[in-house]
Amino acid sequence: TGLFHTCAITYRAGVEDSCGEHPCGPAKCWGHNDQGQSSPPPGVMYQQLSAGGFFTCGLKAGGKVDCWGSGIDHPPKSLESLSHEEQSAVKHARRMEQVAEGWSGANSKHVSGGDYYVQVSSGMKHACAISRRDSEVHCWGKNEYGESSPPSGKFVQVSQLIVCLFSIQSTSHKMQLN
Repeated sequence: TGLFHTCAITYRAGVEDSCGEHPCGPAKCWGHNDQGQSSPPPGVMYQQLSAGGFFTCGLKAGGKVDCWGSGIDHPPKSLESLSHEEQSAVKHARRMEQVAEGWSGANSKHVSGGDYYVQVSSGMKHACAISRRDSEVHCWGKNEYGESSPPSGKFVQVSQLIVCLFSIQSTSHKMQLN
């Protein structure tokens, strides 16, 4: 569930066989759609969805990630062809670029990255995914608080967005002295 929208993968009989070992199906979204966050690409088979603030990301049947809506940049491009040192330098440069630019990719629609992933998780204005190749977390989007700068290491799960909206009401009491 995103900020004001929800997405789910629909069941389609006989589709499980065409998606490998993970069940998959087309995405259906409902709720607020003023930024395109509830308008998934038609005909695409997803095995996992994660709704963010005003965008949604989906893990496609083959392991690629699509994001749609507003305020989210595309997943990072594949770094497989680079040496370990070059990969580290590129990752560091991307993190510094995200920090310098703040929030990038405003109003992007249906964007895709080049790597293959096993899970995707959307935050309010950023998303992260676990790489199938090396189990590292790759993040993109806003990075005001370090949310798009994951630590190095191998991971098995990335947290999901939980939004708590609440209001605090203040009541003033006046005392009158007679």
